[in-house]
Order: sequence, then structure tokens, then C-alpha cells
Amino acid sequence: MFKNIIIILAIIGAVIFSQQPMFKDWGKKTYSWIGAKVEPYTSPADVWLKNNIYPKISGEVDQKKQLISQEITTQKNNILETTGEKIKNYFSNLIDSVFNKDATVKSTSSISDSLNSENSNISPAVQKCIETCQR
Repeated sequence: MFKNIIIILAIIGAVIFSQQPMFKDWGKKTYSWIGAKVEPYTSPADVWLKNNIYPKISGEVDQKKQLISQEITTQKNNILETTGEKIKNYFSNLIDSVFNKDATVKSTSSISDSLNSENSNISPAVQKCIETCQR
């Protein structure tokens, strides 16, 4: 128990002292010294990770990156298409109400109402993002 308290105090002291400007050089020297002492133990693990794990992971990362970029492009195009369509409908309703005094403005009363309405072309996550950004 007492040993654990001493270790905890040593760690807290090292954290506090490492934030002080006068211990900057000491910290750099200590870090490089520890790195040199630990390097023989970590280099075999580093080589093994680079040879066995990294090639397997890098292929998956590239595949997922392509899928994500395709989905982003699709969602961006959907947003642009539906936003443009809603703005066009808003202005056509507005112009129609100006030229036809008897006509009433249809359900869309403003651009923000038009953009806030649910749209089946936009995923729920993107719709939530749009609603959050408009607030």
C-alpha cells in the first residue's frame, strides 16, 4: 500500500515538474535517455508490427476510405439537389402569389421552412446535421 502511494506521488510530481519551464532541458534529456534504454526491447515488436500487422490494416483502410468518400459525394449531391429544388419551389410559389392575387401561397412559407422539411433523399444523420446547423 505504502509502495503504491510513493509511486503515485512520484508520477504526480513528474507531471507537475514537467510543466515547469526550468525543467524543460532535464525532461528532454530524461526522455531521450529512457528512449535509448527501452529501444532494444521495443524494436523487435516494432519490426513485427510493421511486417505482420500494418500490411493487413492498410488494405482495409484504403477500402474504407474509398467507400466513405463515395458516400460523402452521394450525400453532398443529394443535399445540393434537394436544396436547389426547394429554393426553386419557394421562389416559384412566391412569384405565383405576386402575379395571381387570388392564389394563396402554398405550404412552403419560407426558405428555412422548406429546408427544415423532411426529405427522403437525405439520410437521417445528414438531416439532423442540417437542423443543428440552422439553429
